[in-house]
Amino acid sequence: MSEVTKEDLELINKHTRRELKADEVYTFPLVLCTNQVDRDFERFDDNALDELAVLCIGKTVIRDHIWSADNQTARIYRTQVENKGAGVKHLTAFAYLPVTDSTKDFIAQLDAGIKKEVSIGCAAQQAVCSICGKSRQDCMHVAGRMYSGDMCVYTLKGITDAYEVSFVAVPAQPDAGVIKSFNVRKSYTEGEEEQNTVQGAGTALDERLVEAEIKNIERKMNYEYQMQ
Repeated sequence: MSEVTKEDLELINKHTRRELKADEVYTFPLVLCTNQVDRDFERFDDNALDELAVLCIGKTVIRDHIWSADNQTARIYRTQVENKGAGVKHLTAFAYLPVTDSTKDFIAQLDAGIKKEVSIGCAAQQAVCSICGKSRQDCMHVAGRMYSGDMCVYTLKGITDAYEVSFVAVPAQPDAGVIKSFNVRKSYTEGEEEQNTVQGAGTALDERLVEAEIKNIERKMNYEYQMQ
């Protein structure tokens, strides 16, 4: 749990019907996404992170991307893009929820690291192919496949909306999730450098490529259907 400051309360109370006190809320930081390649062989560009930082303010935190009021668990009140060094950037958010009898179990799961991984739901204008530079719907390359020694990756550009952030079991982005508050403060002050590496070989990579190709075909079919 992060210390709830006066500044935190001012931001939180912009989203409440009555002014809450520090002992009435629980706050926690989480990495929403990064500019690194994820499990779907996609990545956000730096501008997309900045756009999401604005759009995610006030958005709800739910469970398993199920858009139900019963699944709402918290709300985002502050965001910032962090430069982690070596070209790596994280979009970090701070969320709050009320401390009540009904939320104590969930708070305990957060503190224990059980509820941790998250995934962001958003809309982008373009997914640009790293091989040919065309939008996904206009190119024939398959995400995750190698072309003349280069892996096909799609870069998401022009974020038009942020729907929600969701707790999930397996996020598309390996680094997305709840983080310890002291790590966040350390990165603010010391500029700690981290470099992500993509790992995977053999059967696991083959399975990812198959899944990526299936997703690529489904996206093309969905786009063609929408254009009809």
